[in-house]
Amino acid sequence: MTTESRLELFKLDPIDQKTLFWMMDNKPDSVRSWINYISNTYKRNRTSVIDAEKFFNEVAPELADNDMQPLHHRTTKSILLVDDDKTFNFLHARMLEISGISDQIRTTLNGVQALELLKKSSLEENLPDVILLDLSMPVMDGFGFLEAFKNADIPDKDSISIIVVTSSSDNRDRNKAKELGIERFLTKPVSEKELIETISELTP
Repeated sequence: MTTESRLELFKLDPIDQKTLFWMMDNKPDSVRSWINYISNTYKRNRTSVIDAEKFFNEVAPELADNDMQPLHHRTTKSILLVDDDKTFNFLHARMLEISGISDQIRTTLNGVQALELLKKSSLEENLPDVILLDLSMPVMDGFGFLEAFKNADIPDKDSISIIVVTSSSDNRDRNKAKELGIERFLTKPVSEKELIETISELTP
C-alpha cells in the first residue's frame, strides 16, 4: 500500500495532509517535527478521524528522517507574520508551533494591517519580539511598512527584530531593505531549521 493510500486510510485532515506532502517535497528536514506535532494534536483532541499512536508507529517511519535531531530553545517569543500569502503564513505558523519557539503567533496580510496591530499591541504592552516580513504585498508592501515603521510613534519599537522572508532573489530588493535597517533575510521556501536558527540568533 502506498504512503498516499495509507494516509487516506487514516483519514488525515486534508489541510494537514497537503502540508505534509508539501514539506516532504520542499522541507524534508521538517517532516519528523511535523509528524510529531500532528500526531500529538490529534491524540490530544481525541478526534475520531485518526488513531494518532497507530499513525505515528506505522506511517511516520516511512516519512521521517530518523537521524533528525530536535531543535532546542532557551525562551519562547511572540512573533508577527506579515505576508499576503496565506499558504506561507500557515506553513510558517506551523513551523513555529512545532518548534516551540513561539508562545504567540499573530498574522497580518499587509503593511497597513501590521502597523495597526503594532499600535494596538503597544497600548496593550504586547508588542511582538520578532516580525517576519514579506516584501511583495498589496495595499502596503514590505518597503512601505519599513518606512512607516521607522517613523511610527510606537513606544519600544526598537526592541522588535525584523526578518525579511521573501521569494525575491533581486539584490536591489535586499539593498533597499538594508538601507531601511534590515540585516537578516530568508528566501522562500524556508526550512524549519533555518527559520528557527535565524530567530534564535536575533533574540537569544
